[in-house]
Amino acid sequence: MIDPMALTAAARSAFRSELRHDARLMSYLKALKRLPEAGAARRVLFASSYSVRPLEPYLCVEAALAGWRLEPRFVEYGQWQQALIAGSGGAEPDAYVLMLHPESLLAAAGNMATHIDAAETSIAAVFRSFRARSRTPFFVLHLPPPRPLGAIGFGQGGTPRRIDAATELCHRIATLAKNLDATYVIDLSATPKVAGAWQDDKGLQASLSPVASHAAPLIAEAIARSVAPLFRPRRKILVVDLDNTLWGGVVGEVGSEGVSLGAGWPGAAYLAFQRIIRELGESGVLLALNSKNNESDARAVFETRTEMVLQWNDFAARRVNWCDKAENLASIADELSLGIESFVFADDSPVECARIRAAFPDVEVIQLSDDPTGLVEALLGCPGFDMLSVTDEDRGRTESYRSESERSALRQTTGDYRAFLRSLSLEIDITPCDGSSLERLHQLLLKTNQFHFTLERPAKTELGARANRLFSVRLRDRFGDYGIIGVLETAVRRDAVEIVNLALSCRALGRLVEETVLAFVAEIARATGVAALSARSVVGPRNQPALDFLDKAGFRPHGPVLRLPIGPDAPAYPAEAMVSRPEPVILERTC
Repeated sequence: MIDPMALTAAARSAFRSELRHDARLMSYLKALKRLPEAGAARRVLFASSYSVRPLEPYLCVEAALAGWRLEPRFVEYGQWQQALIAGSGGAEPDAYVLMLHPESLLAAAGNMATHIDAAETSIAAVFRSFRARSRTPFFVLHLPPPRPLGAIGFGQGGTPRRIDAATELCHRIATLAKNLDATYVIDLSATPKVAGAWQDDKGLQASLSPVASHAAPLIAEAIARSVAPLFRPRRKILVVDLDNTLWGGVVGEVGSEGVSLGAGWPGAAYLAFQRIIRELGESGVLLALNSKNNESDARAVFETRTEMVLQWNDFAARRVNWCDKAENLASIADELSLGIESFVFADDSPVECARIRAAFPDVEVIQLSDDPTGLVEALLGCPGFDMLSVTDEDRGRTESYRSESERSALRQTTGDYRAFLRSLSLEIDITPCDGSSLERLHQLLLKTNQFHFTLERPAKTELGARANRLFSVRLRDRFGDYGIIGVLETAVRRDAVEIVNLALSCRALGRLVEETVLAFVAEIARATGVAALSARSVVGPRNQPALDFLDKAGFRPHGPVLRLPIGPDAPAYPAEAMVSRPEPVILERTC
């Protein structure tokens, strides 16, 4: 399986550092030539009311730095309405990005106070027509207001100035987008360096290209990072240091009362950093500590300093010792059963950051600034945690790992594994995919590596087109709800029911979910009158558990697929779990 990016996190970090020193068009053109070939490129159509082609090299390089490969397509700026309403011809792209310049939309409007509503109505009609035609993810760029023209005064009241009208229309467009399904707003107002002076009036007048050259890389980065979650998995865990990271100073030297925390400088900067980390945790990112310290000293800060935003138990794993941090990181990965490629490591020490990059090139490393004011910006600059929406499974992930600790403790006291499974009171639900579960199923296919038959990473649009063949798998036990932990795609062929794909979260492995899904597919086969199951699989760097399961279940090579004849001894539902599934499970034959 070819990595769609073909760049390690360490390589992308080096690339980013190089470009930050010289973010000019020529630098991006050179960077574009140096990008390695990728296994898959994602087609994104850019529609706009102004010329955006000059952004192409910036967009392609910034997409690579965000972890995906872009194949851009551009619609001439005068045809954006037609492209959205009727399509631009050819295959449907994986995503649309709409870039509107409100001033140009109002240029021929006459009395601006009168025609803001008319412009909004026209754009709303285009949005509705587009969404009626296509379910493709849709991104709308929200431009910040253009720079005011000096101290020219037009008085108060009466007809609003052009800049006021453009600002109002921009906010209305964003509101329209937020109320549209599968539509996302890329708000450049949240990017201070863009919001200051992004517009090039000379460029707008000369070539209908209003983006200033210094703002082009920043706008391209915002677009690339916003679209990226459609195509690459989110990093699962943030591992942070303690001294000069969560607080100022070295606790082993100054004690818990001596570290900098609180409303004054510099303690306020560390608390702001902790708040961002807590928000990441609430969005589903696991938190872990990796610090060279005496654990008793570190715990004293959490226990005695009431200013602390983060608490000791907010961290799913903790390594506070004097061991090598790379060894600690490997230990955390083993404890949480997570692939090292899902880690982000943040530390203020250049030496420790270099050590992790050398040991684990796939780990996203954030070297934190010596200046506490740069902590938040450094963390938010990491694209690994970007996501489009937060699911219930995301919100409950930390609690899920706490529950897993309780399960592990029970396992240690139960000698017989089947008795242990019975004691869990397992409940497994298999349900057809619906609109509410599609986002989670897409997440699973993007980020699951160990138990994933095909390692397919489809675009959400592509997955939605196959929704009638998808099932979600949910797991609960007496310790808690795992949430949706599996996605199954089936197809009834002429002589077999095929498992087109199956991906299960590593948290669910060994909980009878694999056996239950296999029994469910066998039930479909019996109901539809075929005498075999088939499965598709590929060999990847980490999906050996899935391949081992197929082999143990009796699947054997049969042409391009694996095949399992079923008879009286067909796979059965495990007695140790309560299973809920749709009945009757008869699917339409696909061929």
